[in-house]
Amino acid sequence: MWVTGILQTLLDLCRSRPIAEAVVAVDSALRQGRVSVEELTGALRDLPAGRGRDRVARALLLIDPQSGSVLETLCRVLLHQAGLAPDETQLVVRDAQGRWIGRVDFAWPTARLIVEADGFAFHTDRKSLRADRRRGNALVLEGWRCCTSAGRTSSITRTRWSPRGERRWACPEPPSYGFSTGPGGVARRIARER
Repeated sequence: MWVTGILQTLLDLCRSRPIAEAVVAVDSALRQGRVSVEELTGALRDLPAGRGRDRVARALLLIDPQSGSVLETLCRVLLHQAGLAPDETQLVVRDAQGRWIGRVDFAWPTARLIVEADGFAFHTDRKSLRADRRRGNALVLEGWRCCTSAGRTSSITRTRWSPRGERRWACPEPPSYGFSTGPGGVARRIARER
């Protein structure tokens, strides 16, 4: 049986799988320390023209070694595909006195907008849920708008233009805290791009 190494496997996935799946695989390998950005860019540089080189290059443009989970990677790729690429990922936010509030998944600092991709694994008990809500409240008190995607991210991909020519990002209701991307619901304006 033939087996390829991690680097070759990742290149093959970038050439053959949908971009979101490829980026998830690469981000996961980066997160686990199985490969480095330098190894990936070197491998891309060594790839001959053709043979899926463009697909590999597109996937590697979307990688983020700081991505905290598969869910974050999927959300980030969908945001990019929707034309809403985050200005910052894994941004550390502090209050007016410089005290640490938390690290957020995606941020647009000039718009004071934060998007969090919350998986169920991090909210398995009341203590963690309450801590996350306290952090969200602290962010709001510091002037940030916080949107939370809980588990599913496929609904984040739609954009539309407002009557004033601003690009808007829509997602379904209900917005009990920020927003939920659960099934069904009504499209709701969340953010305006500059």
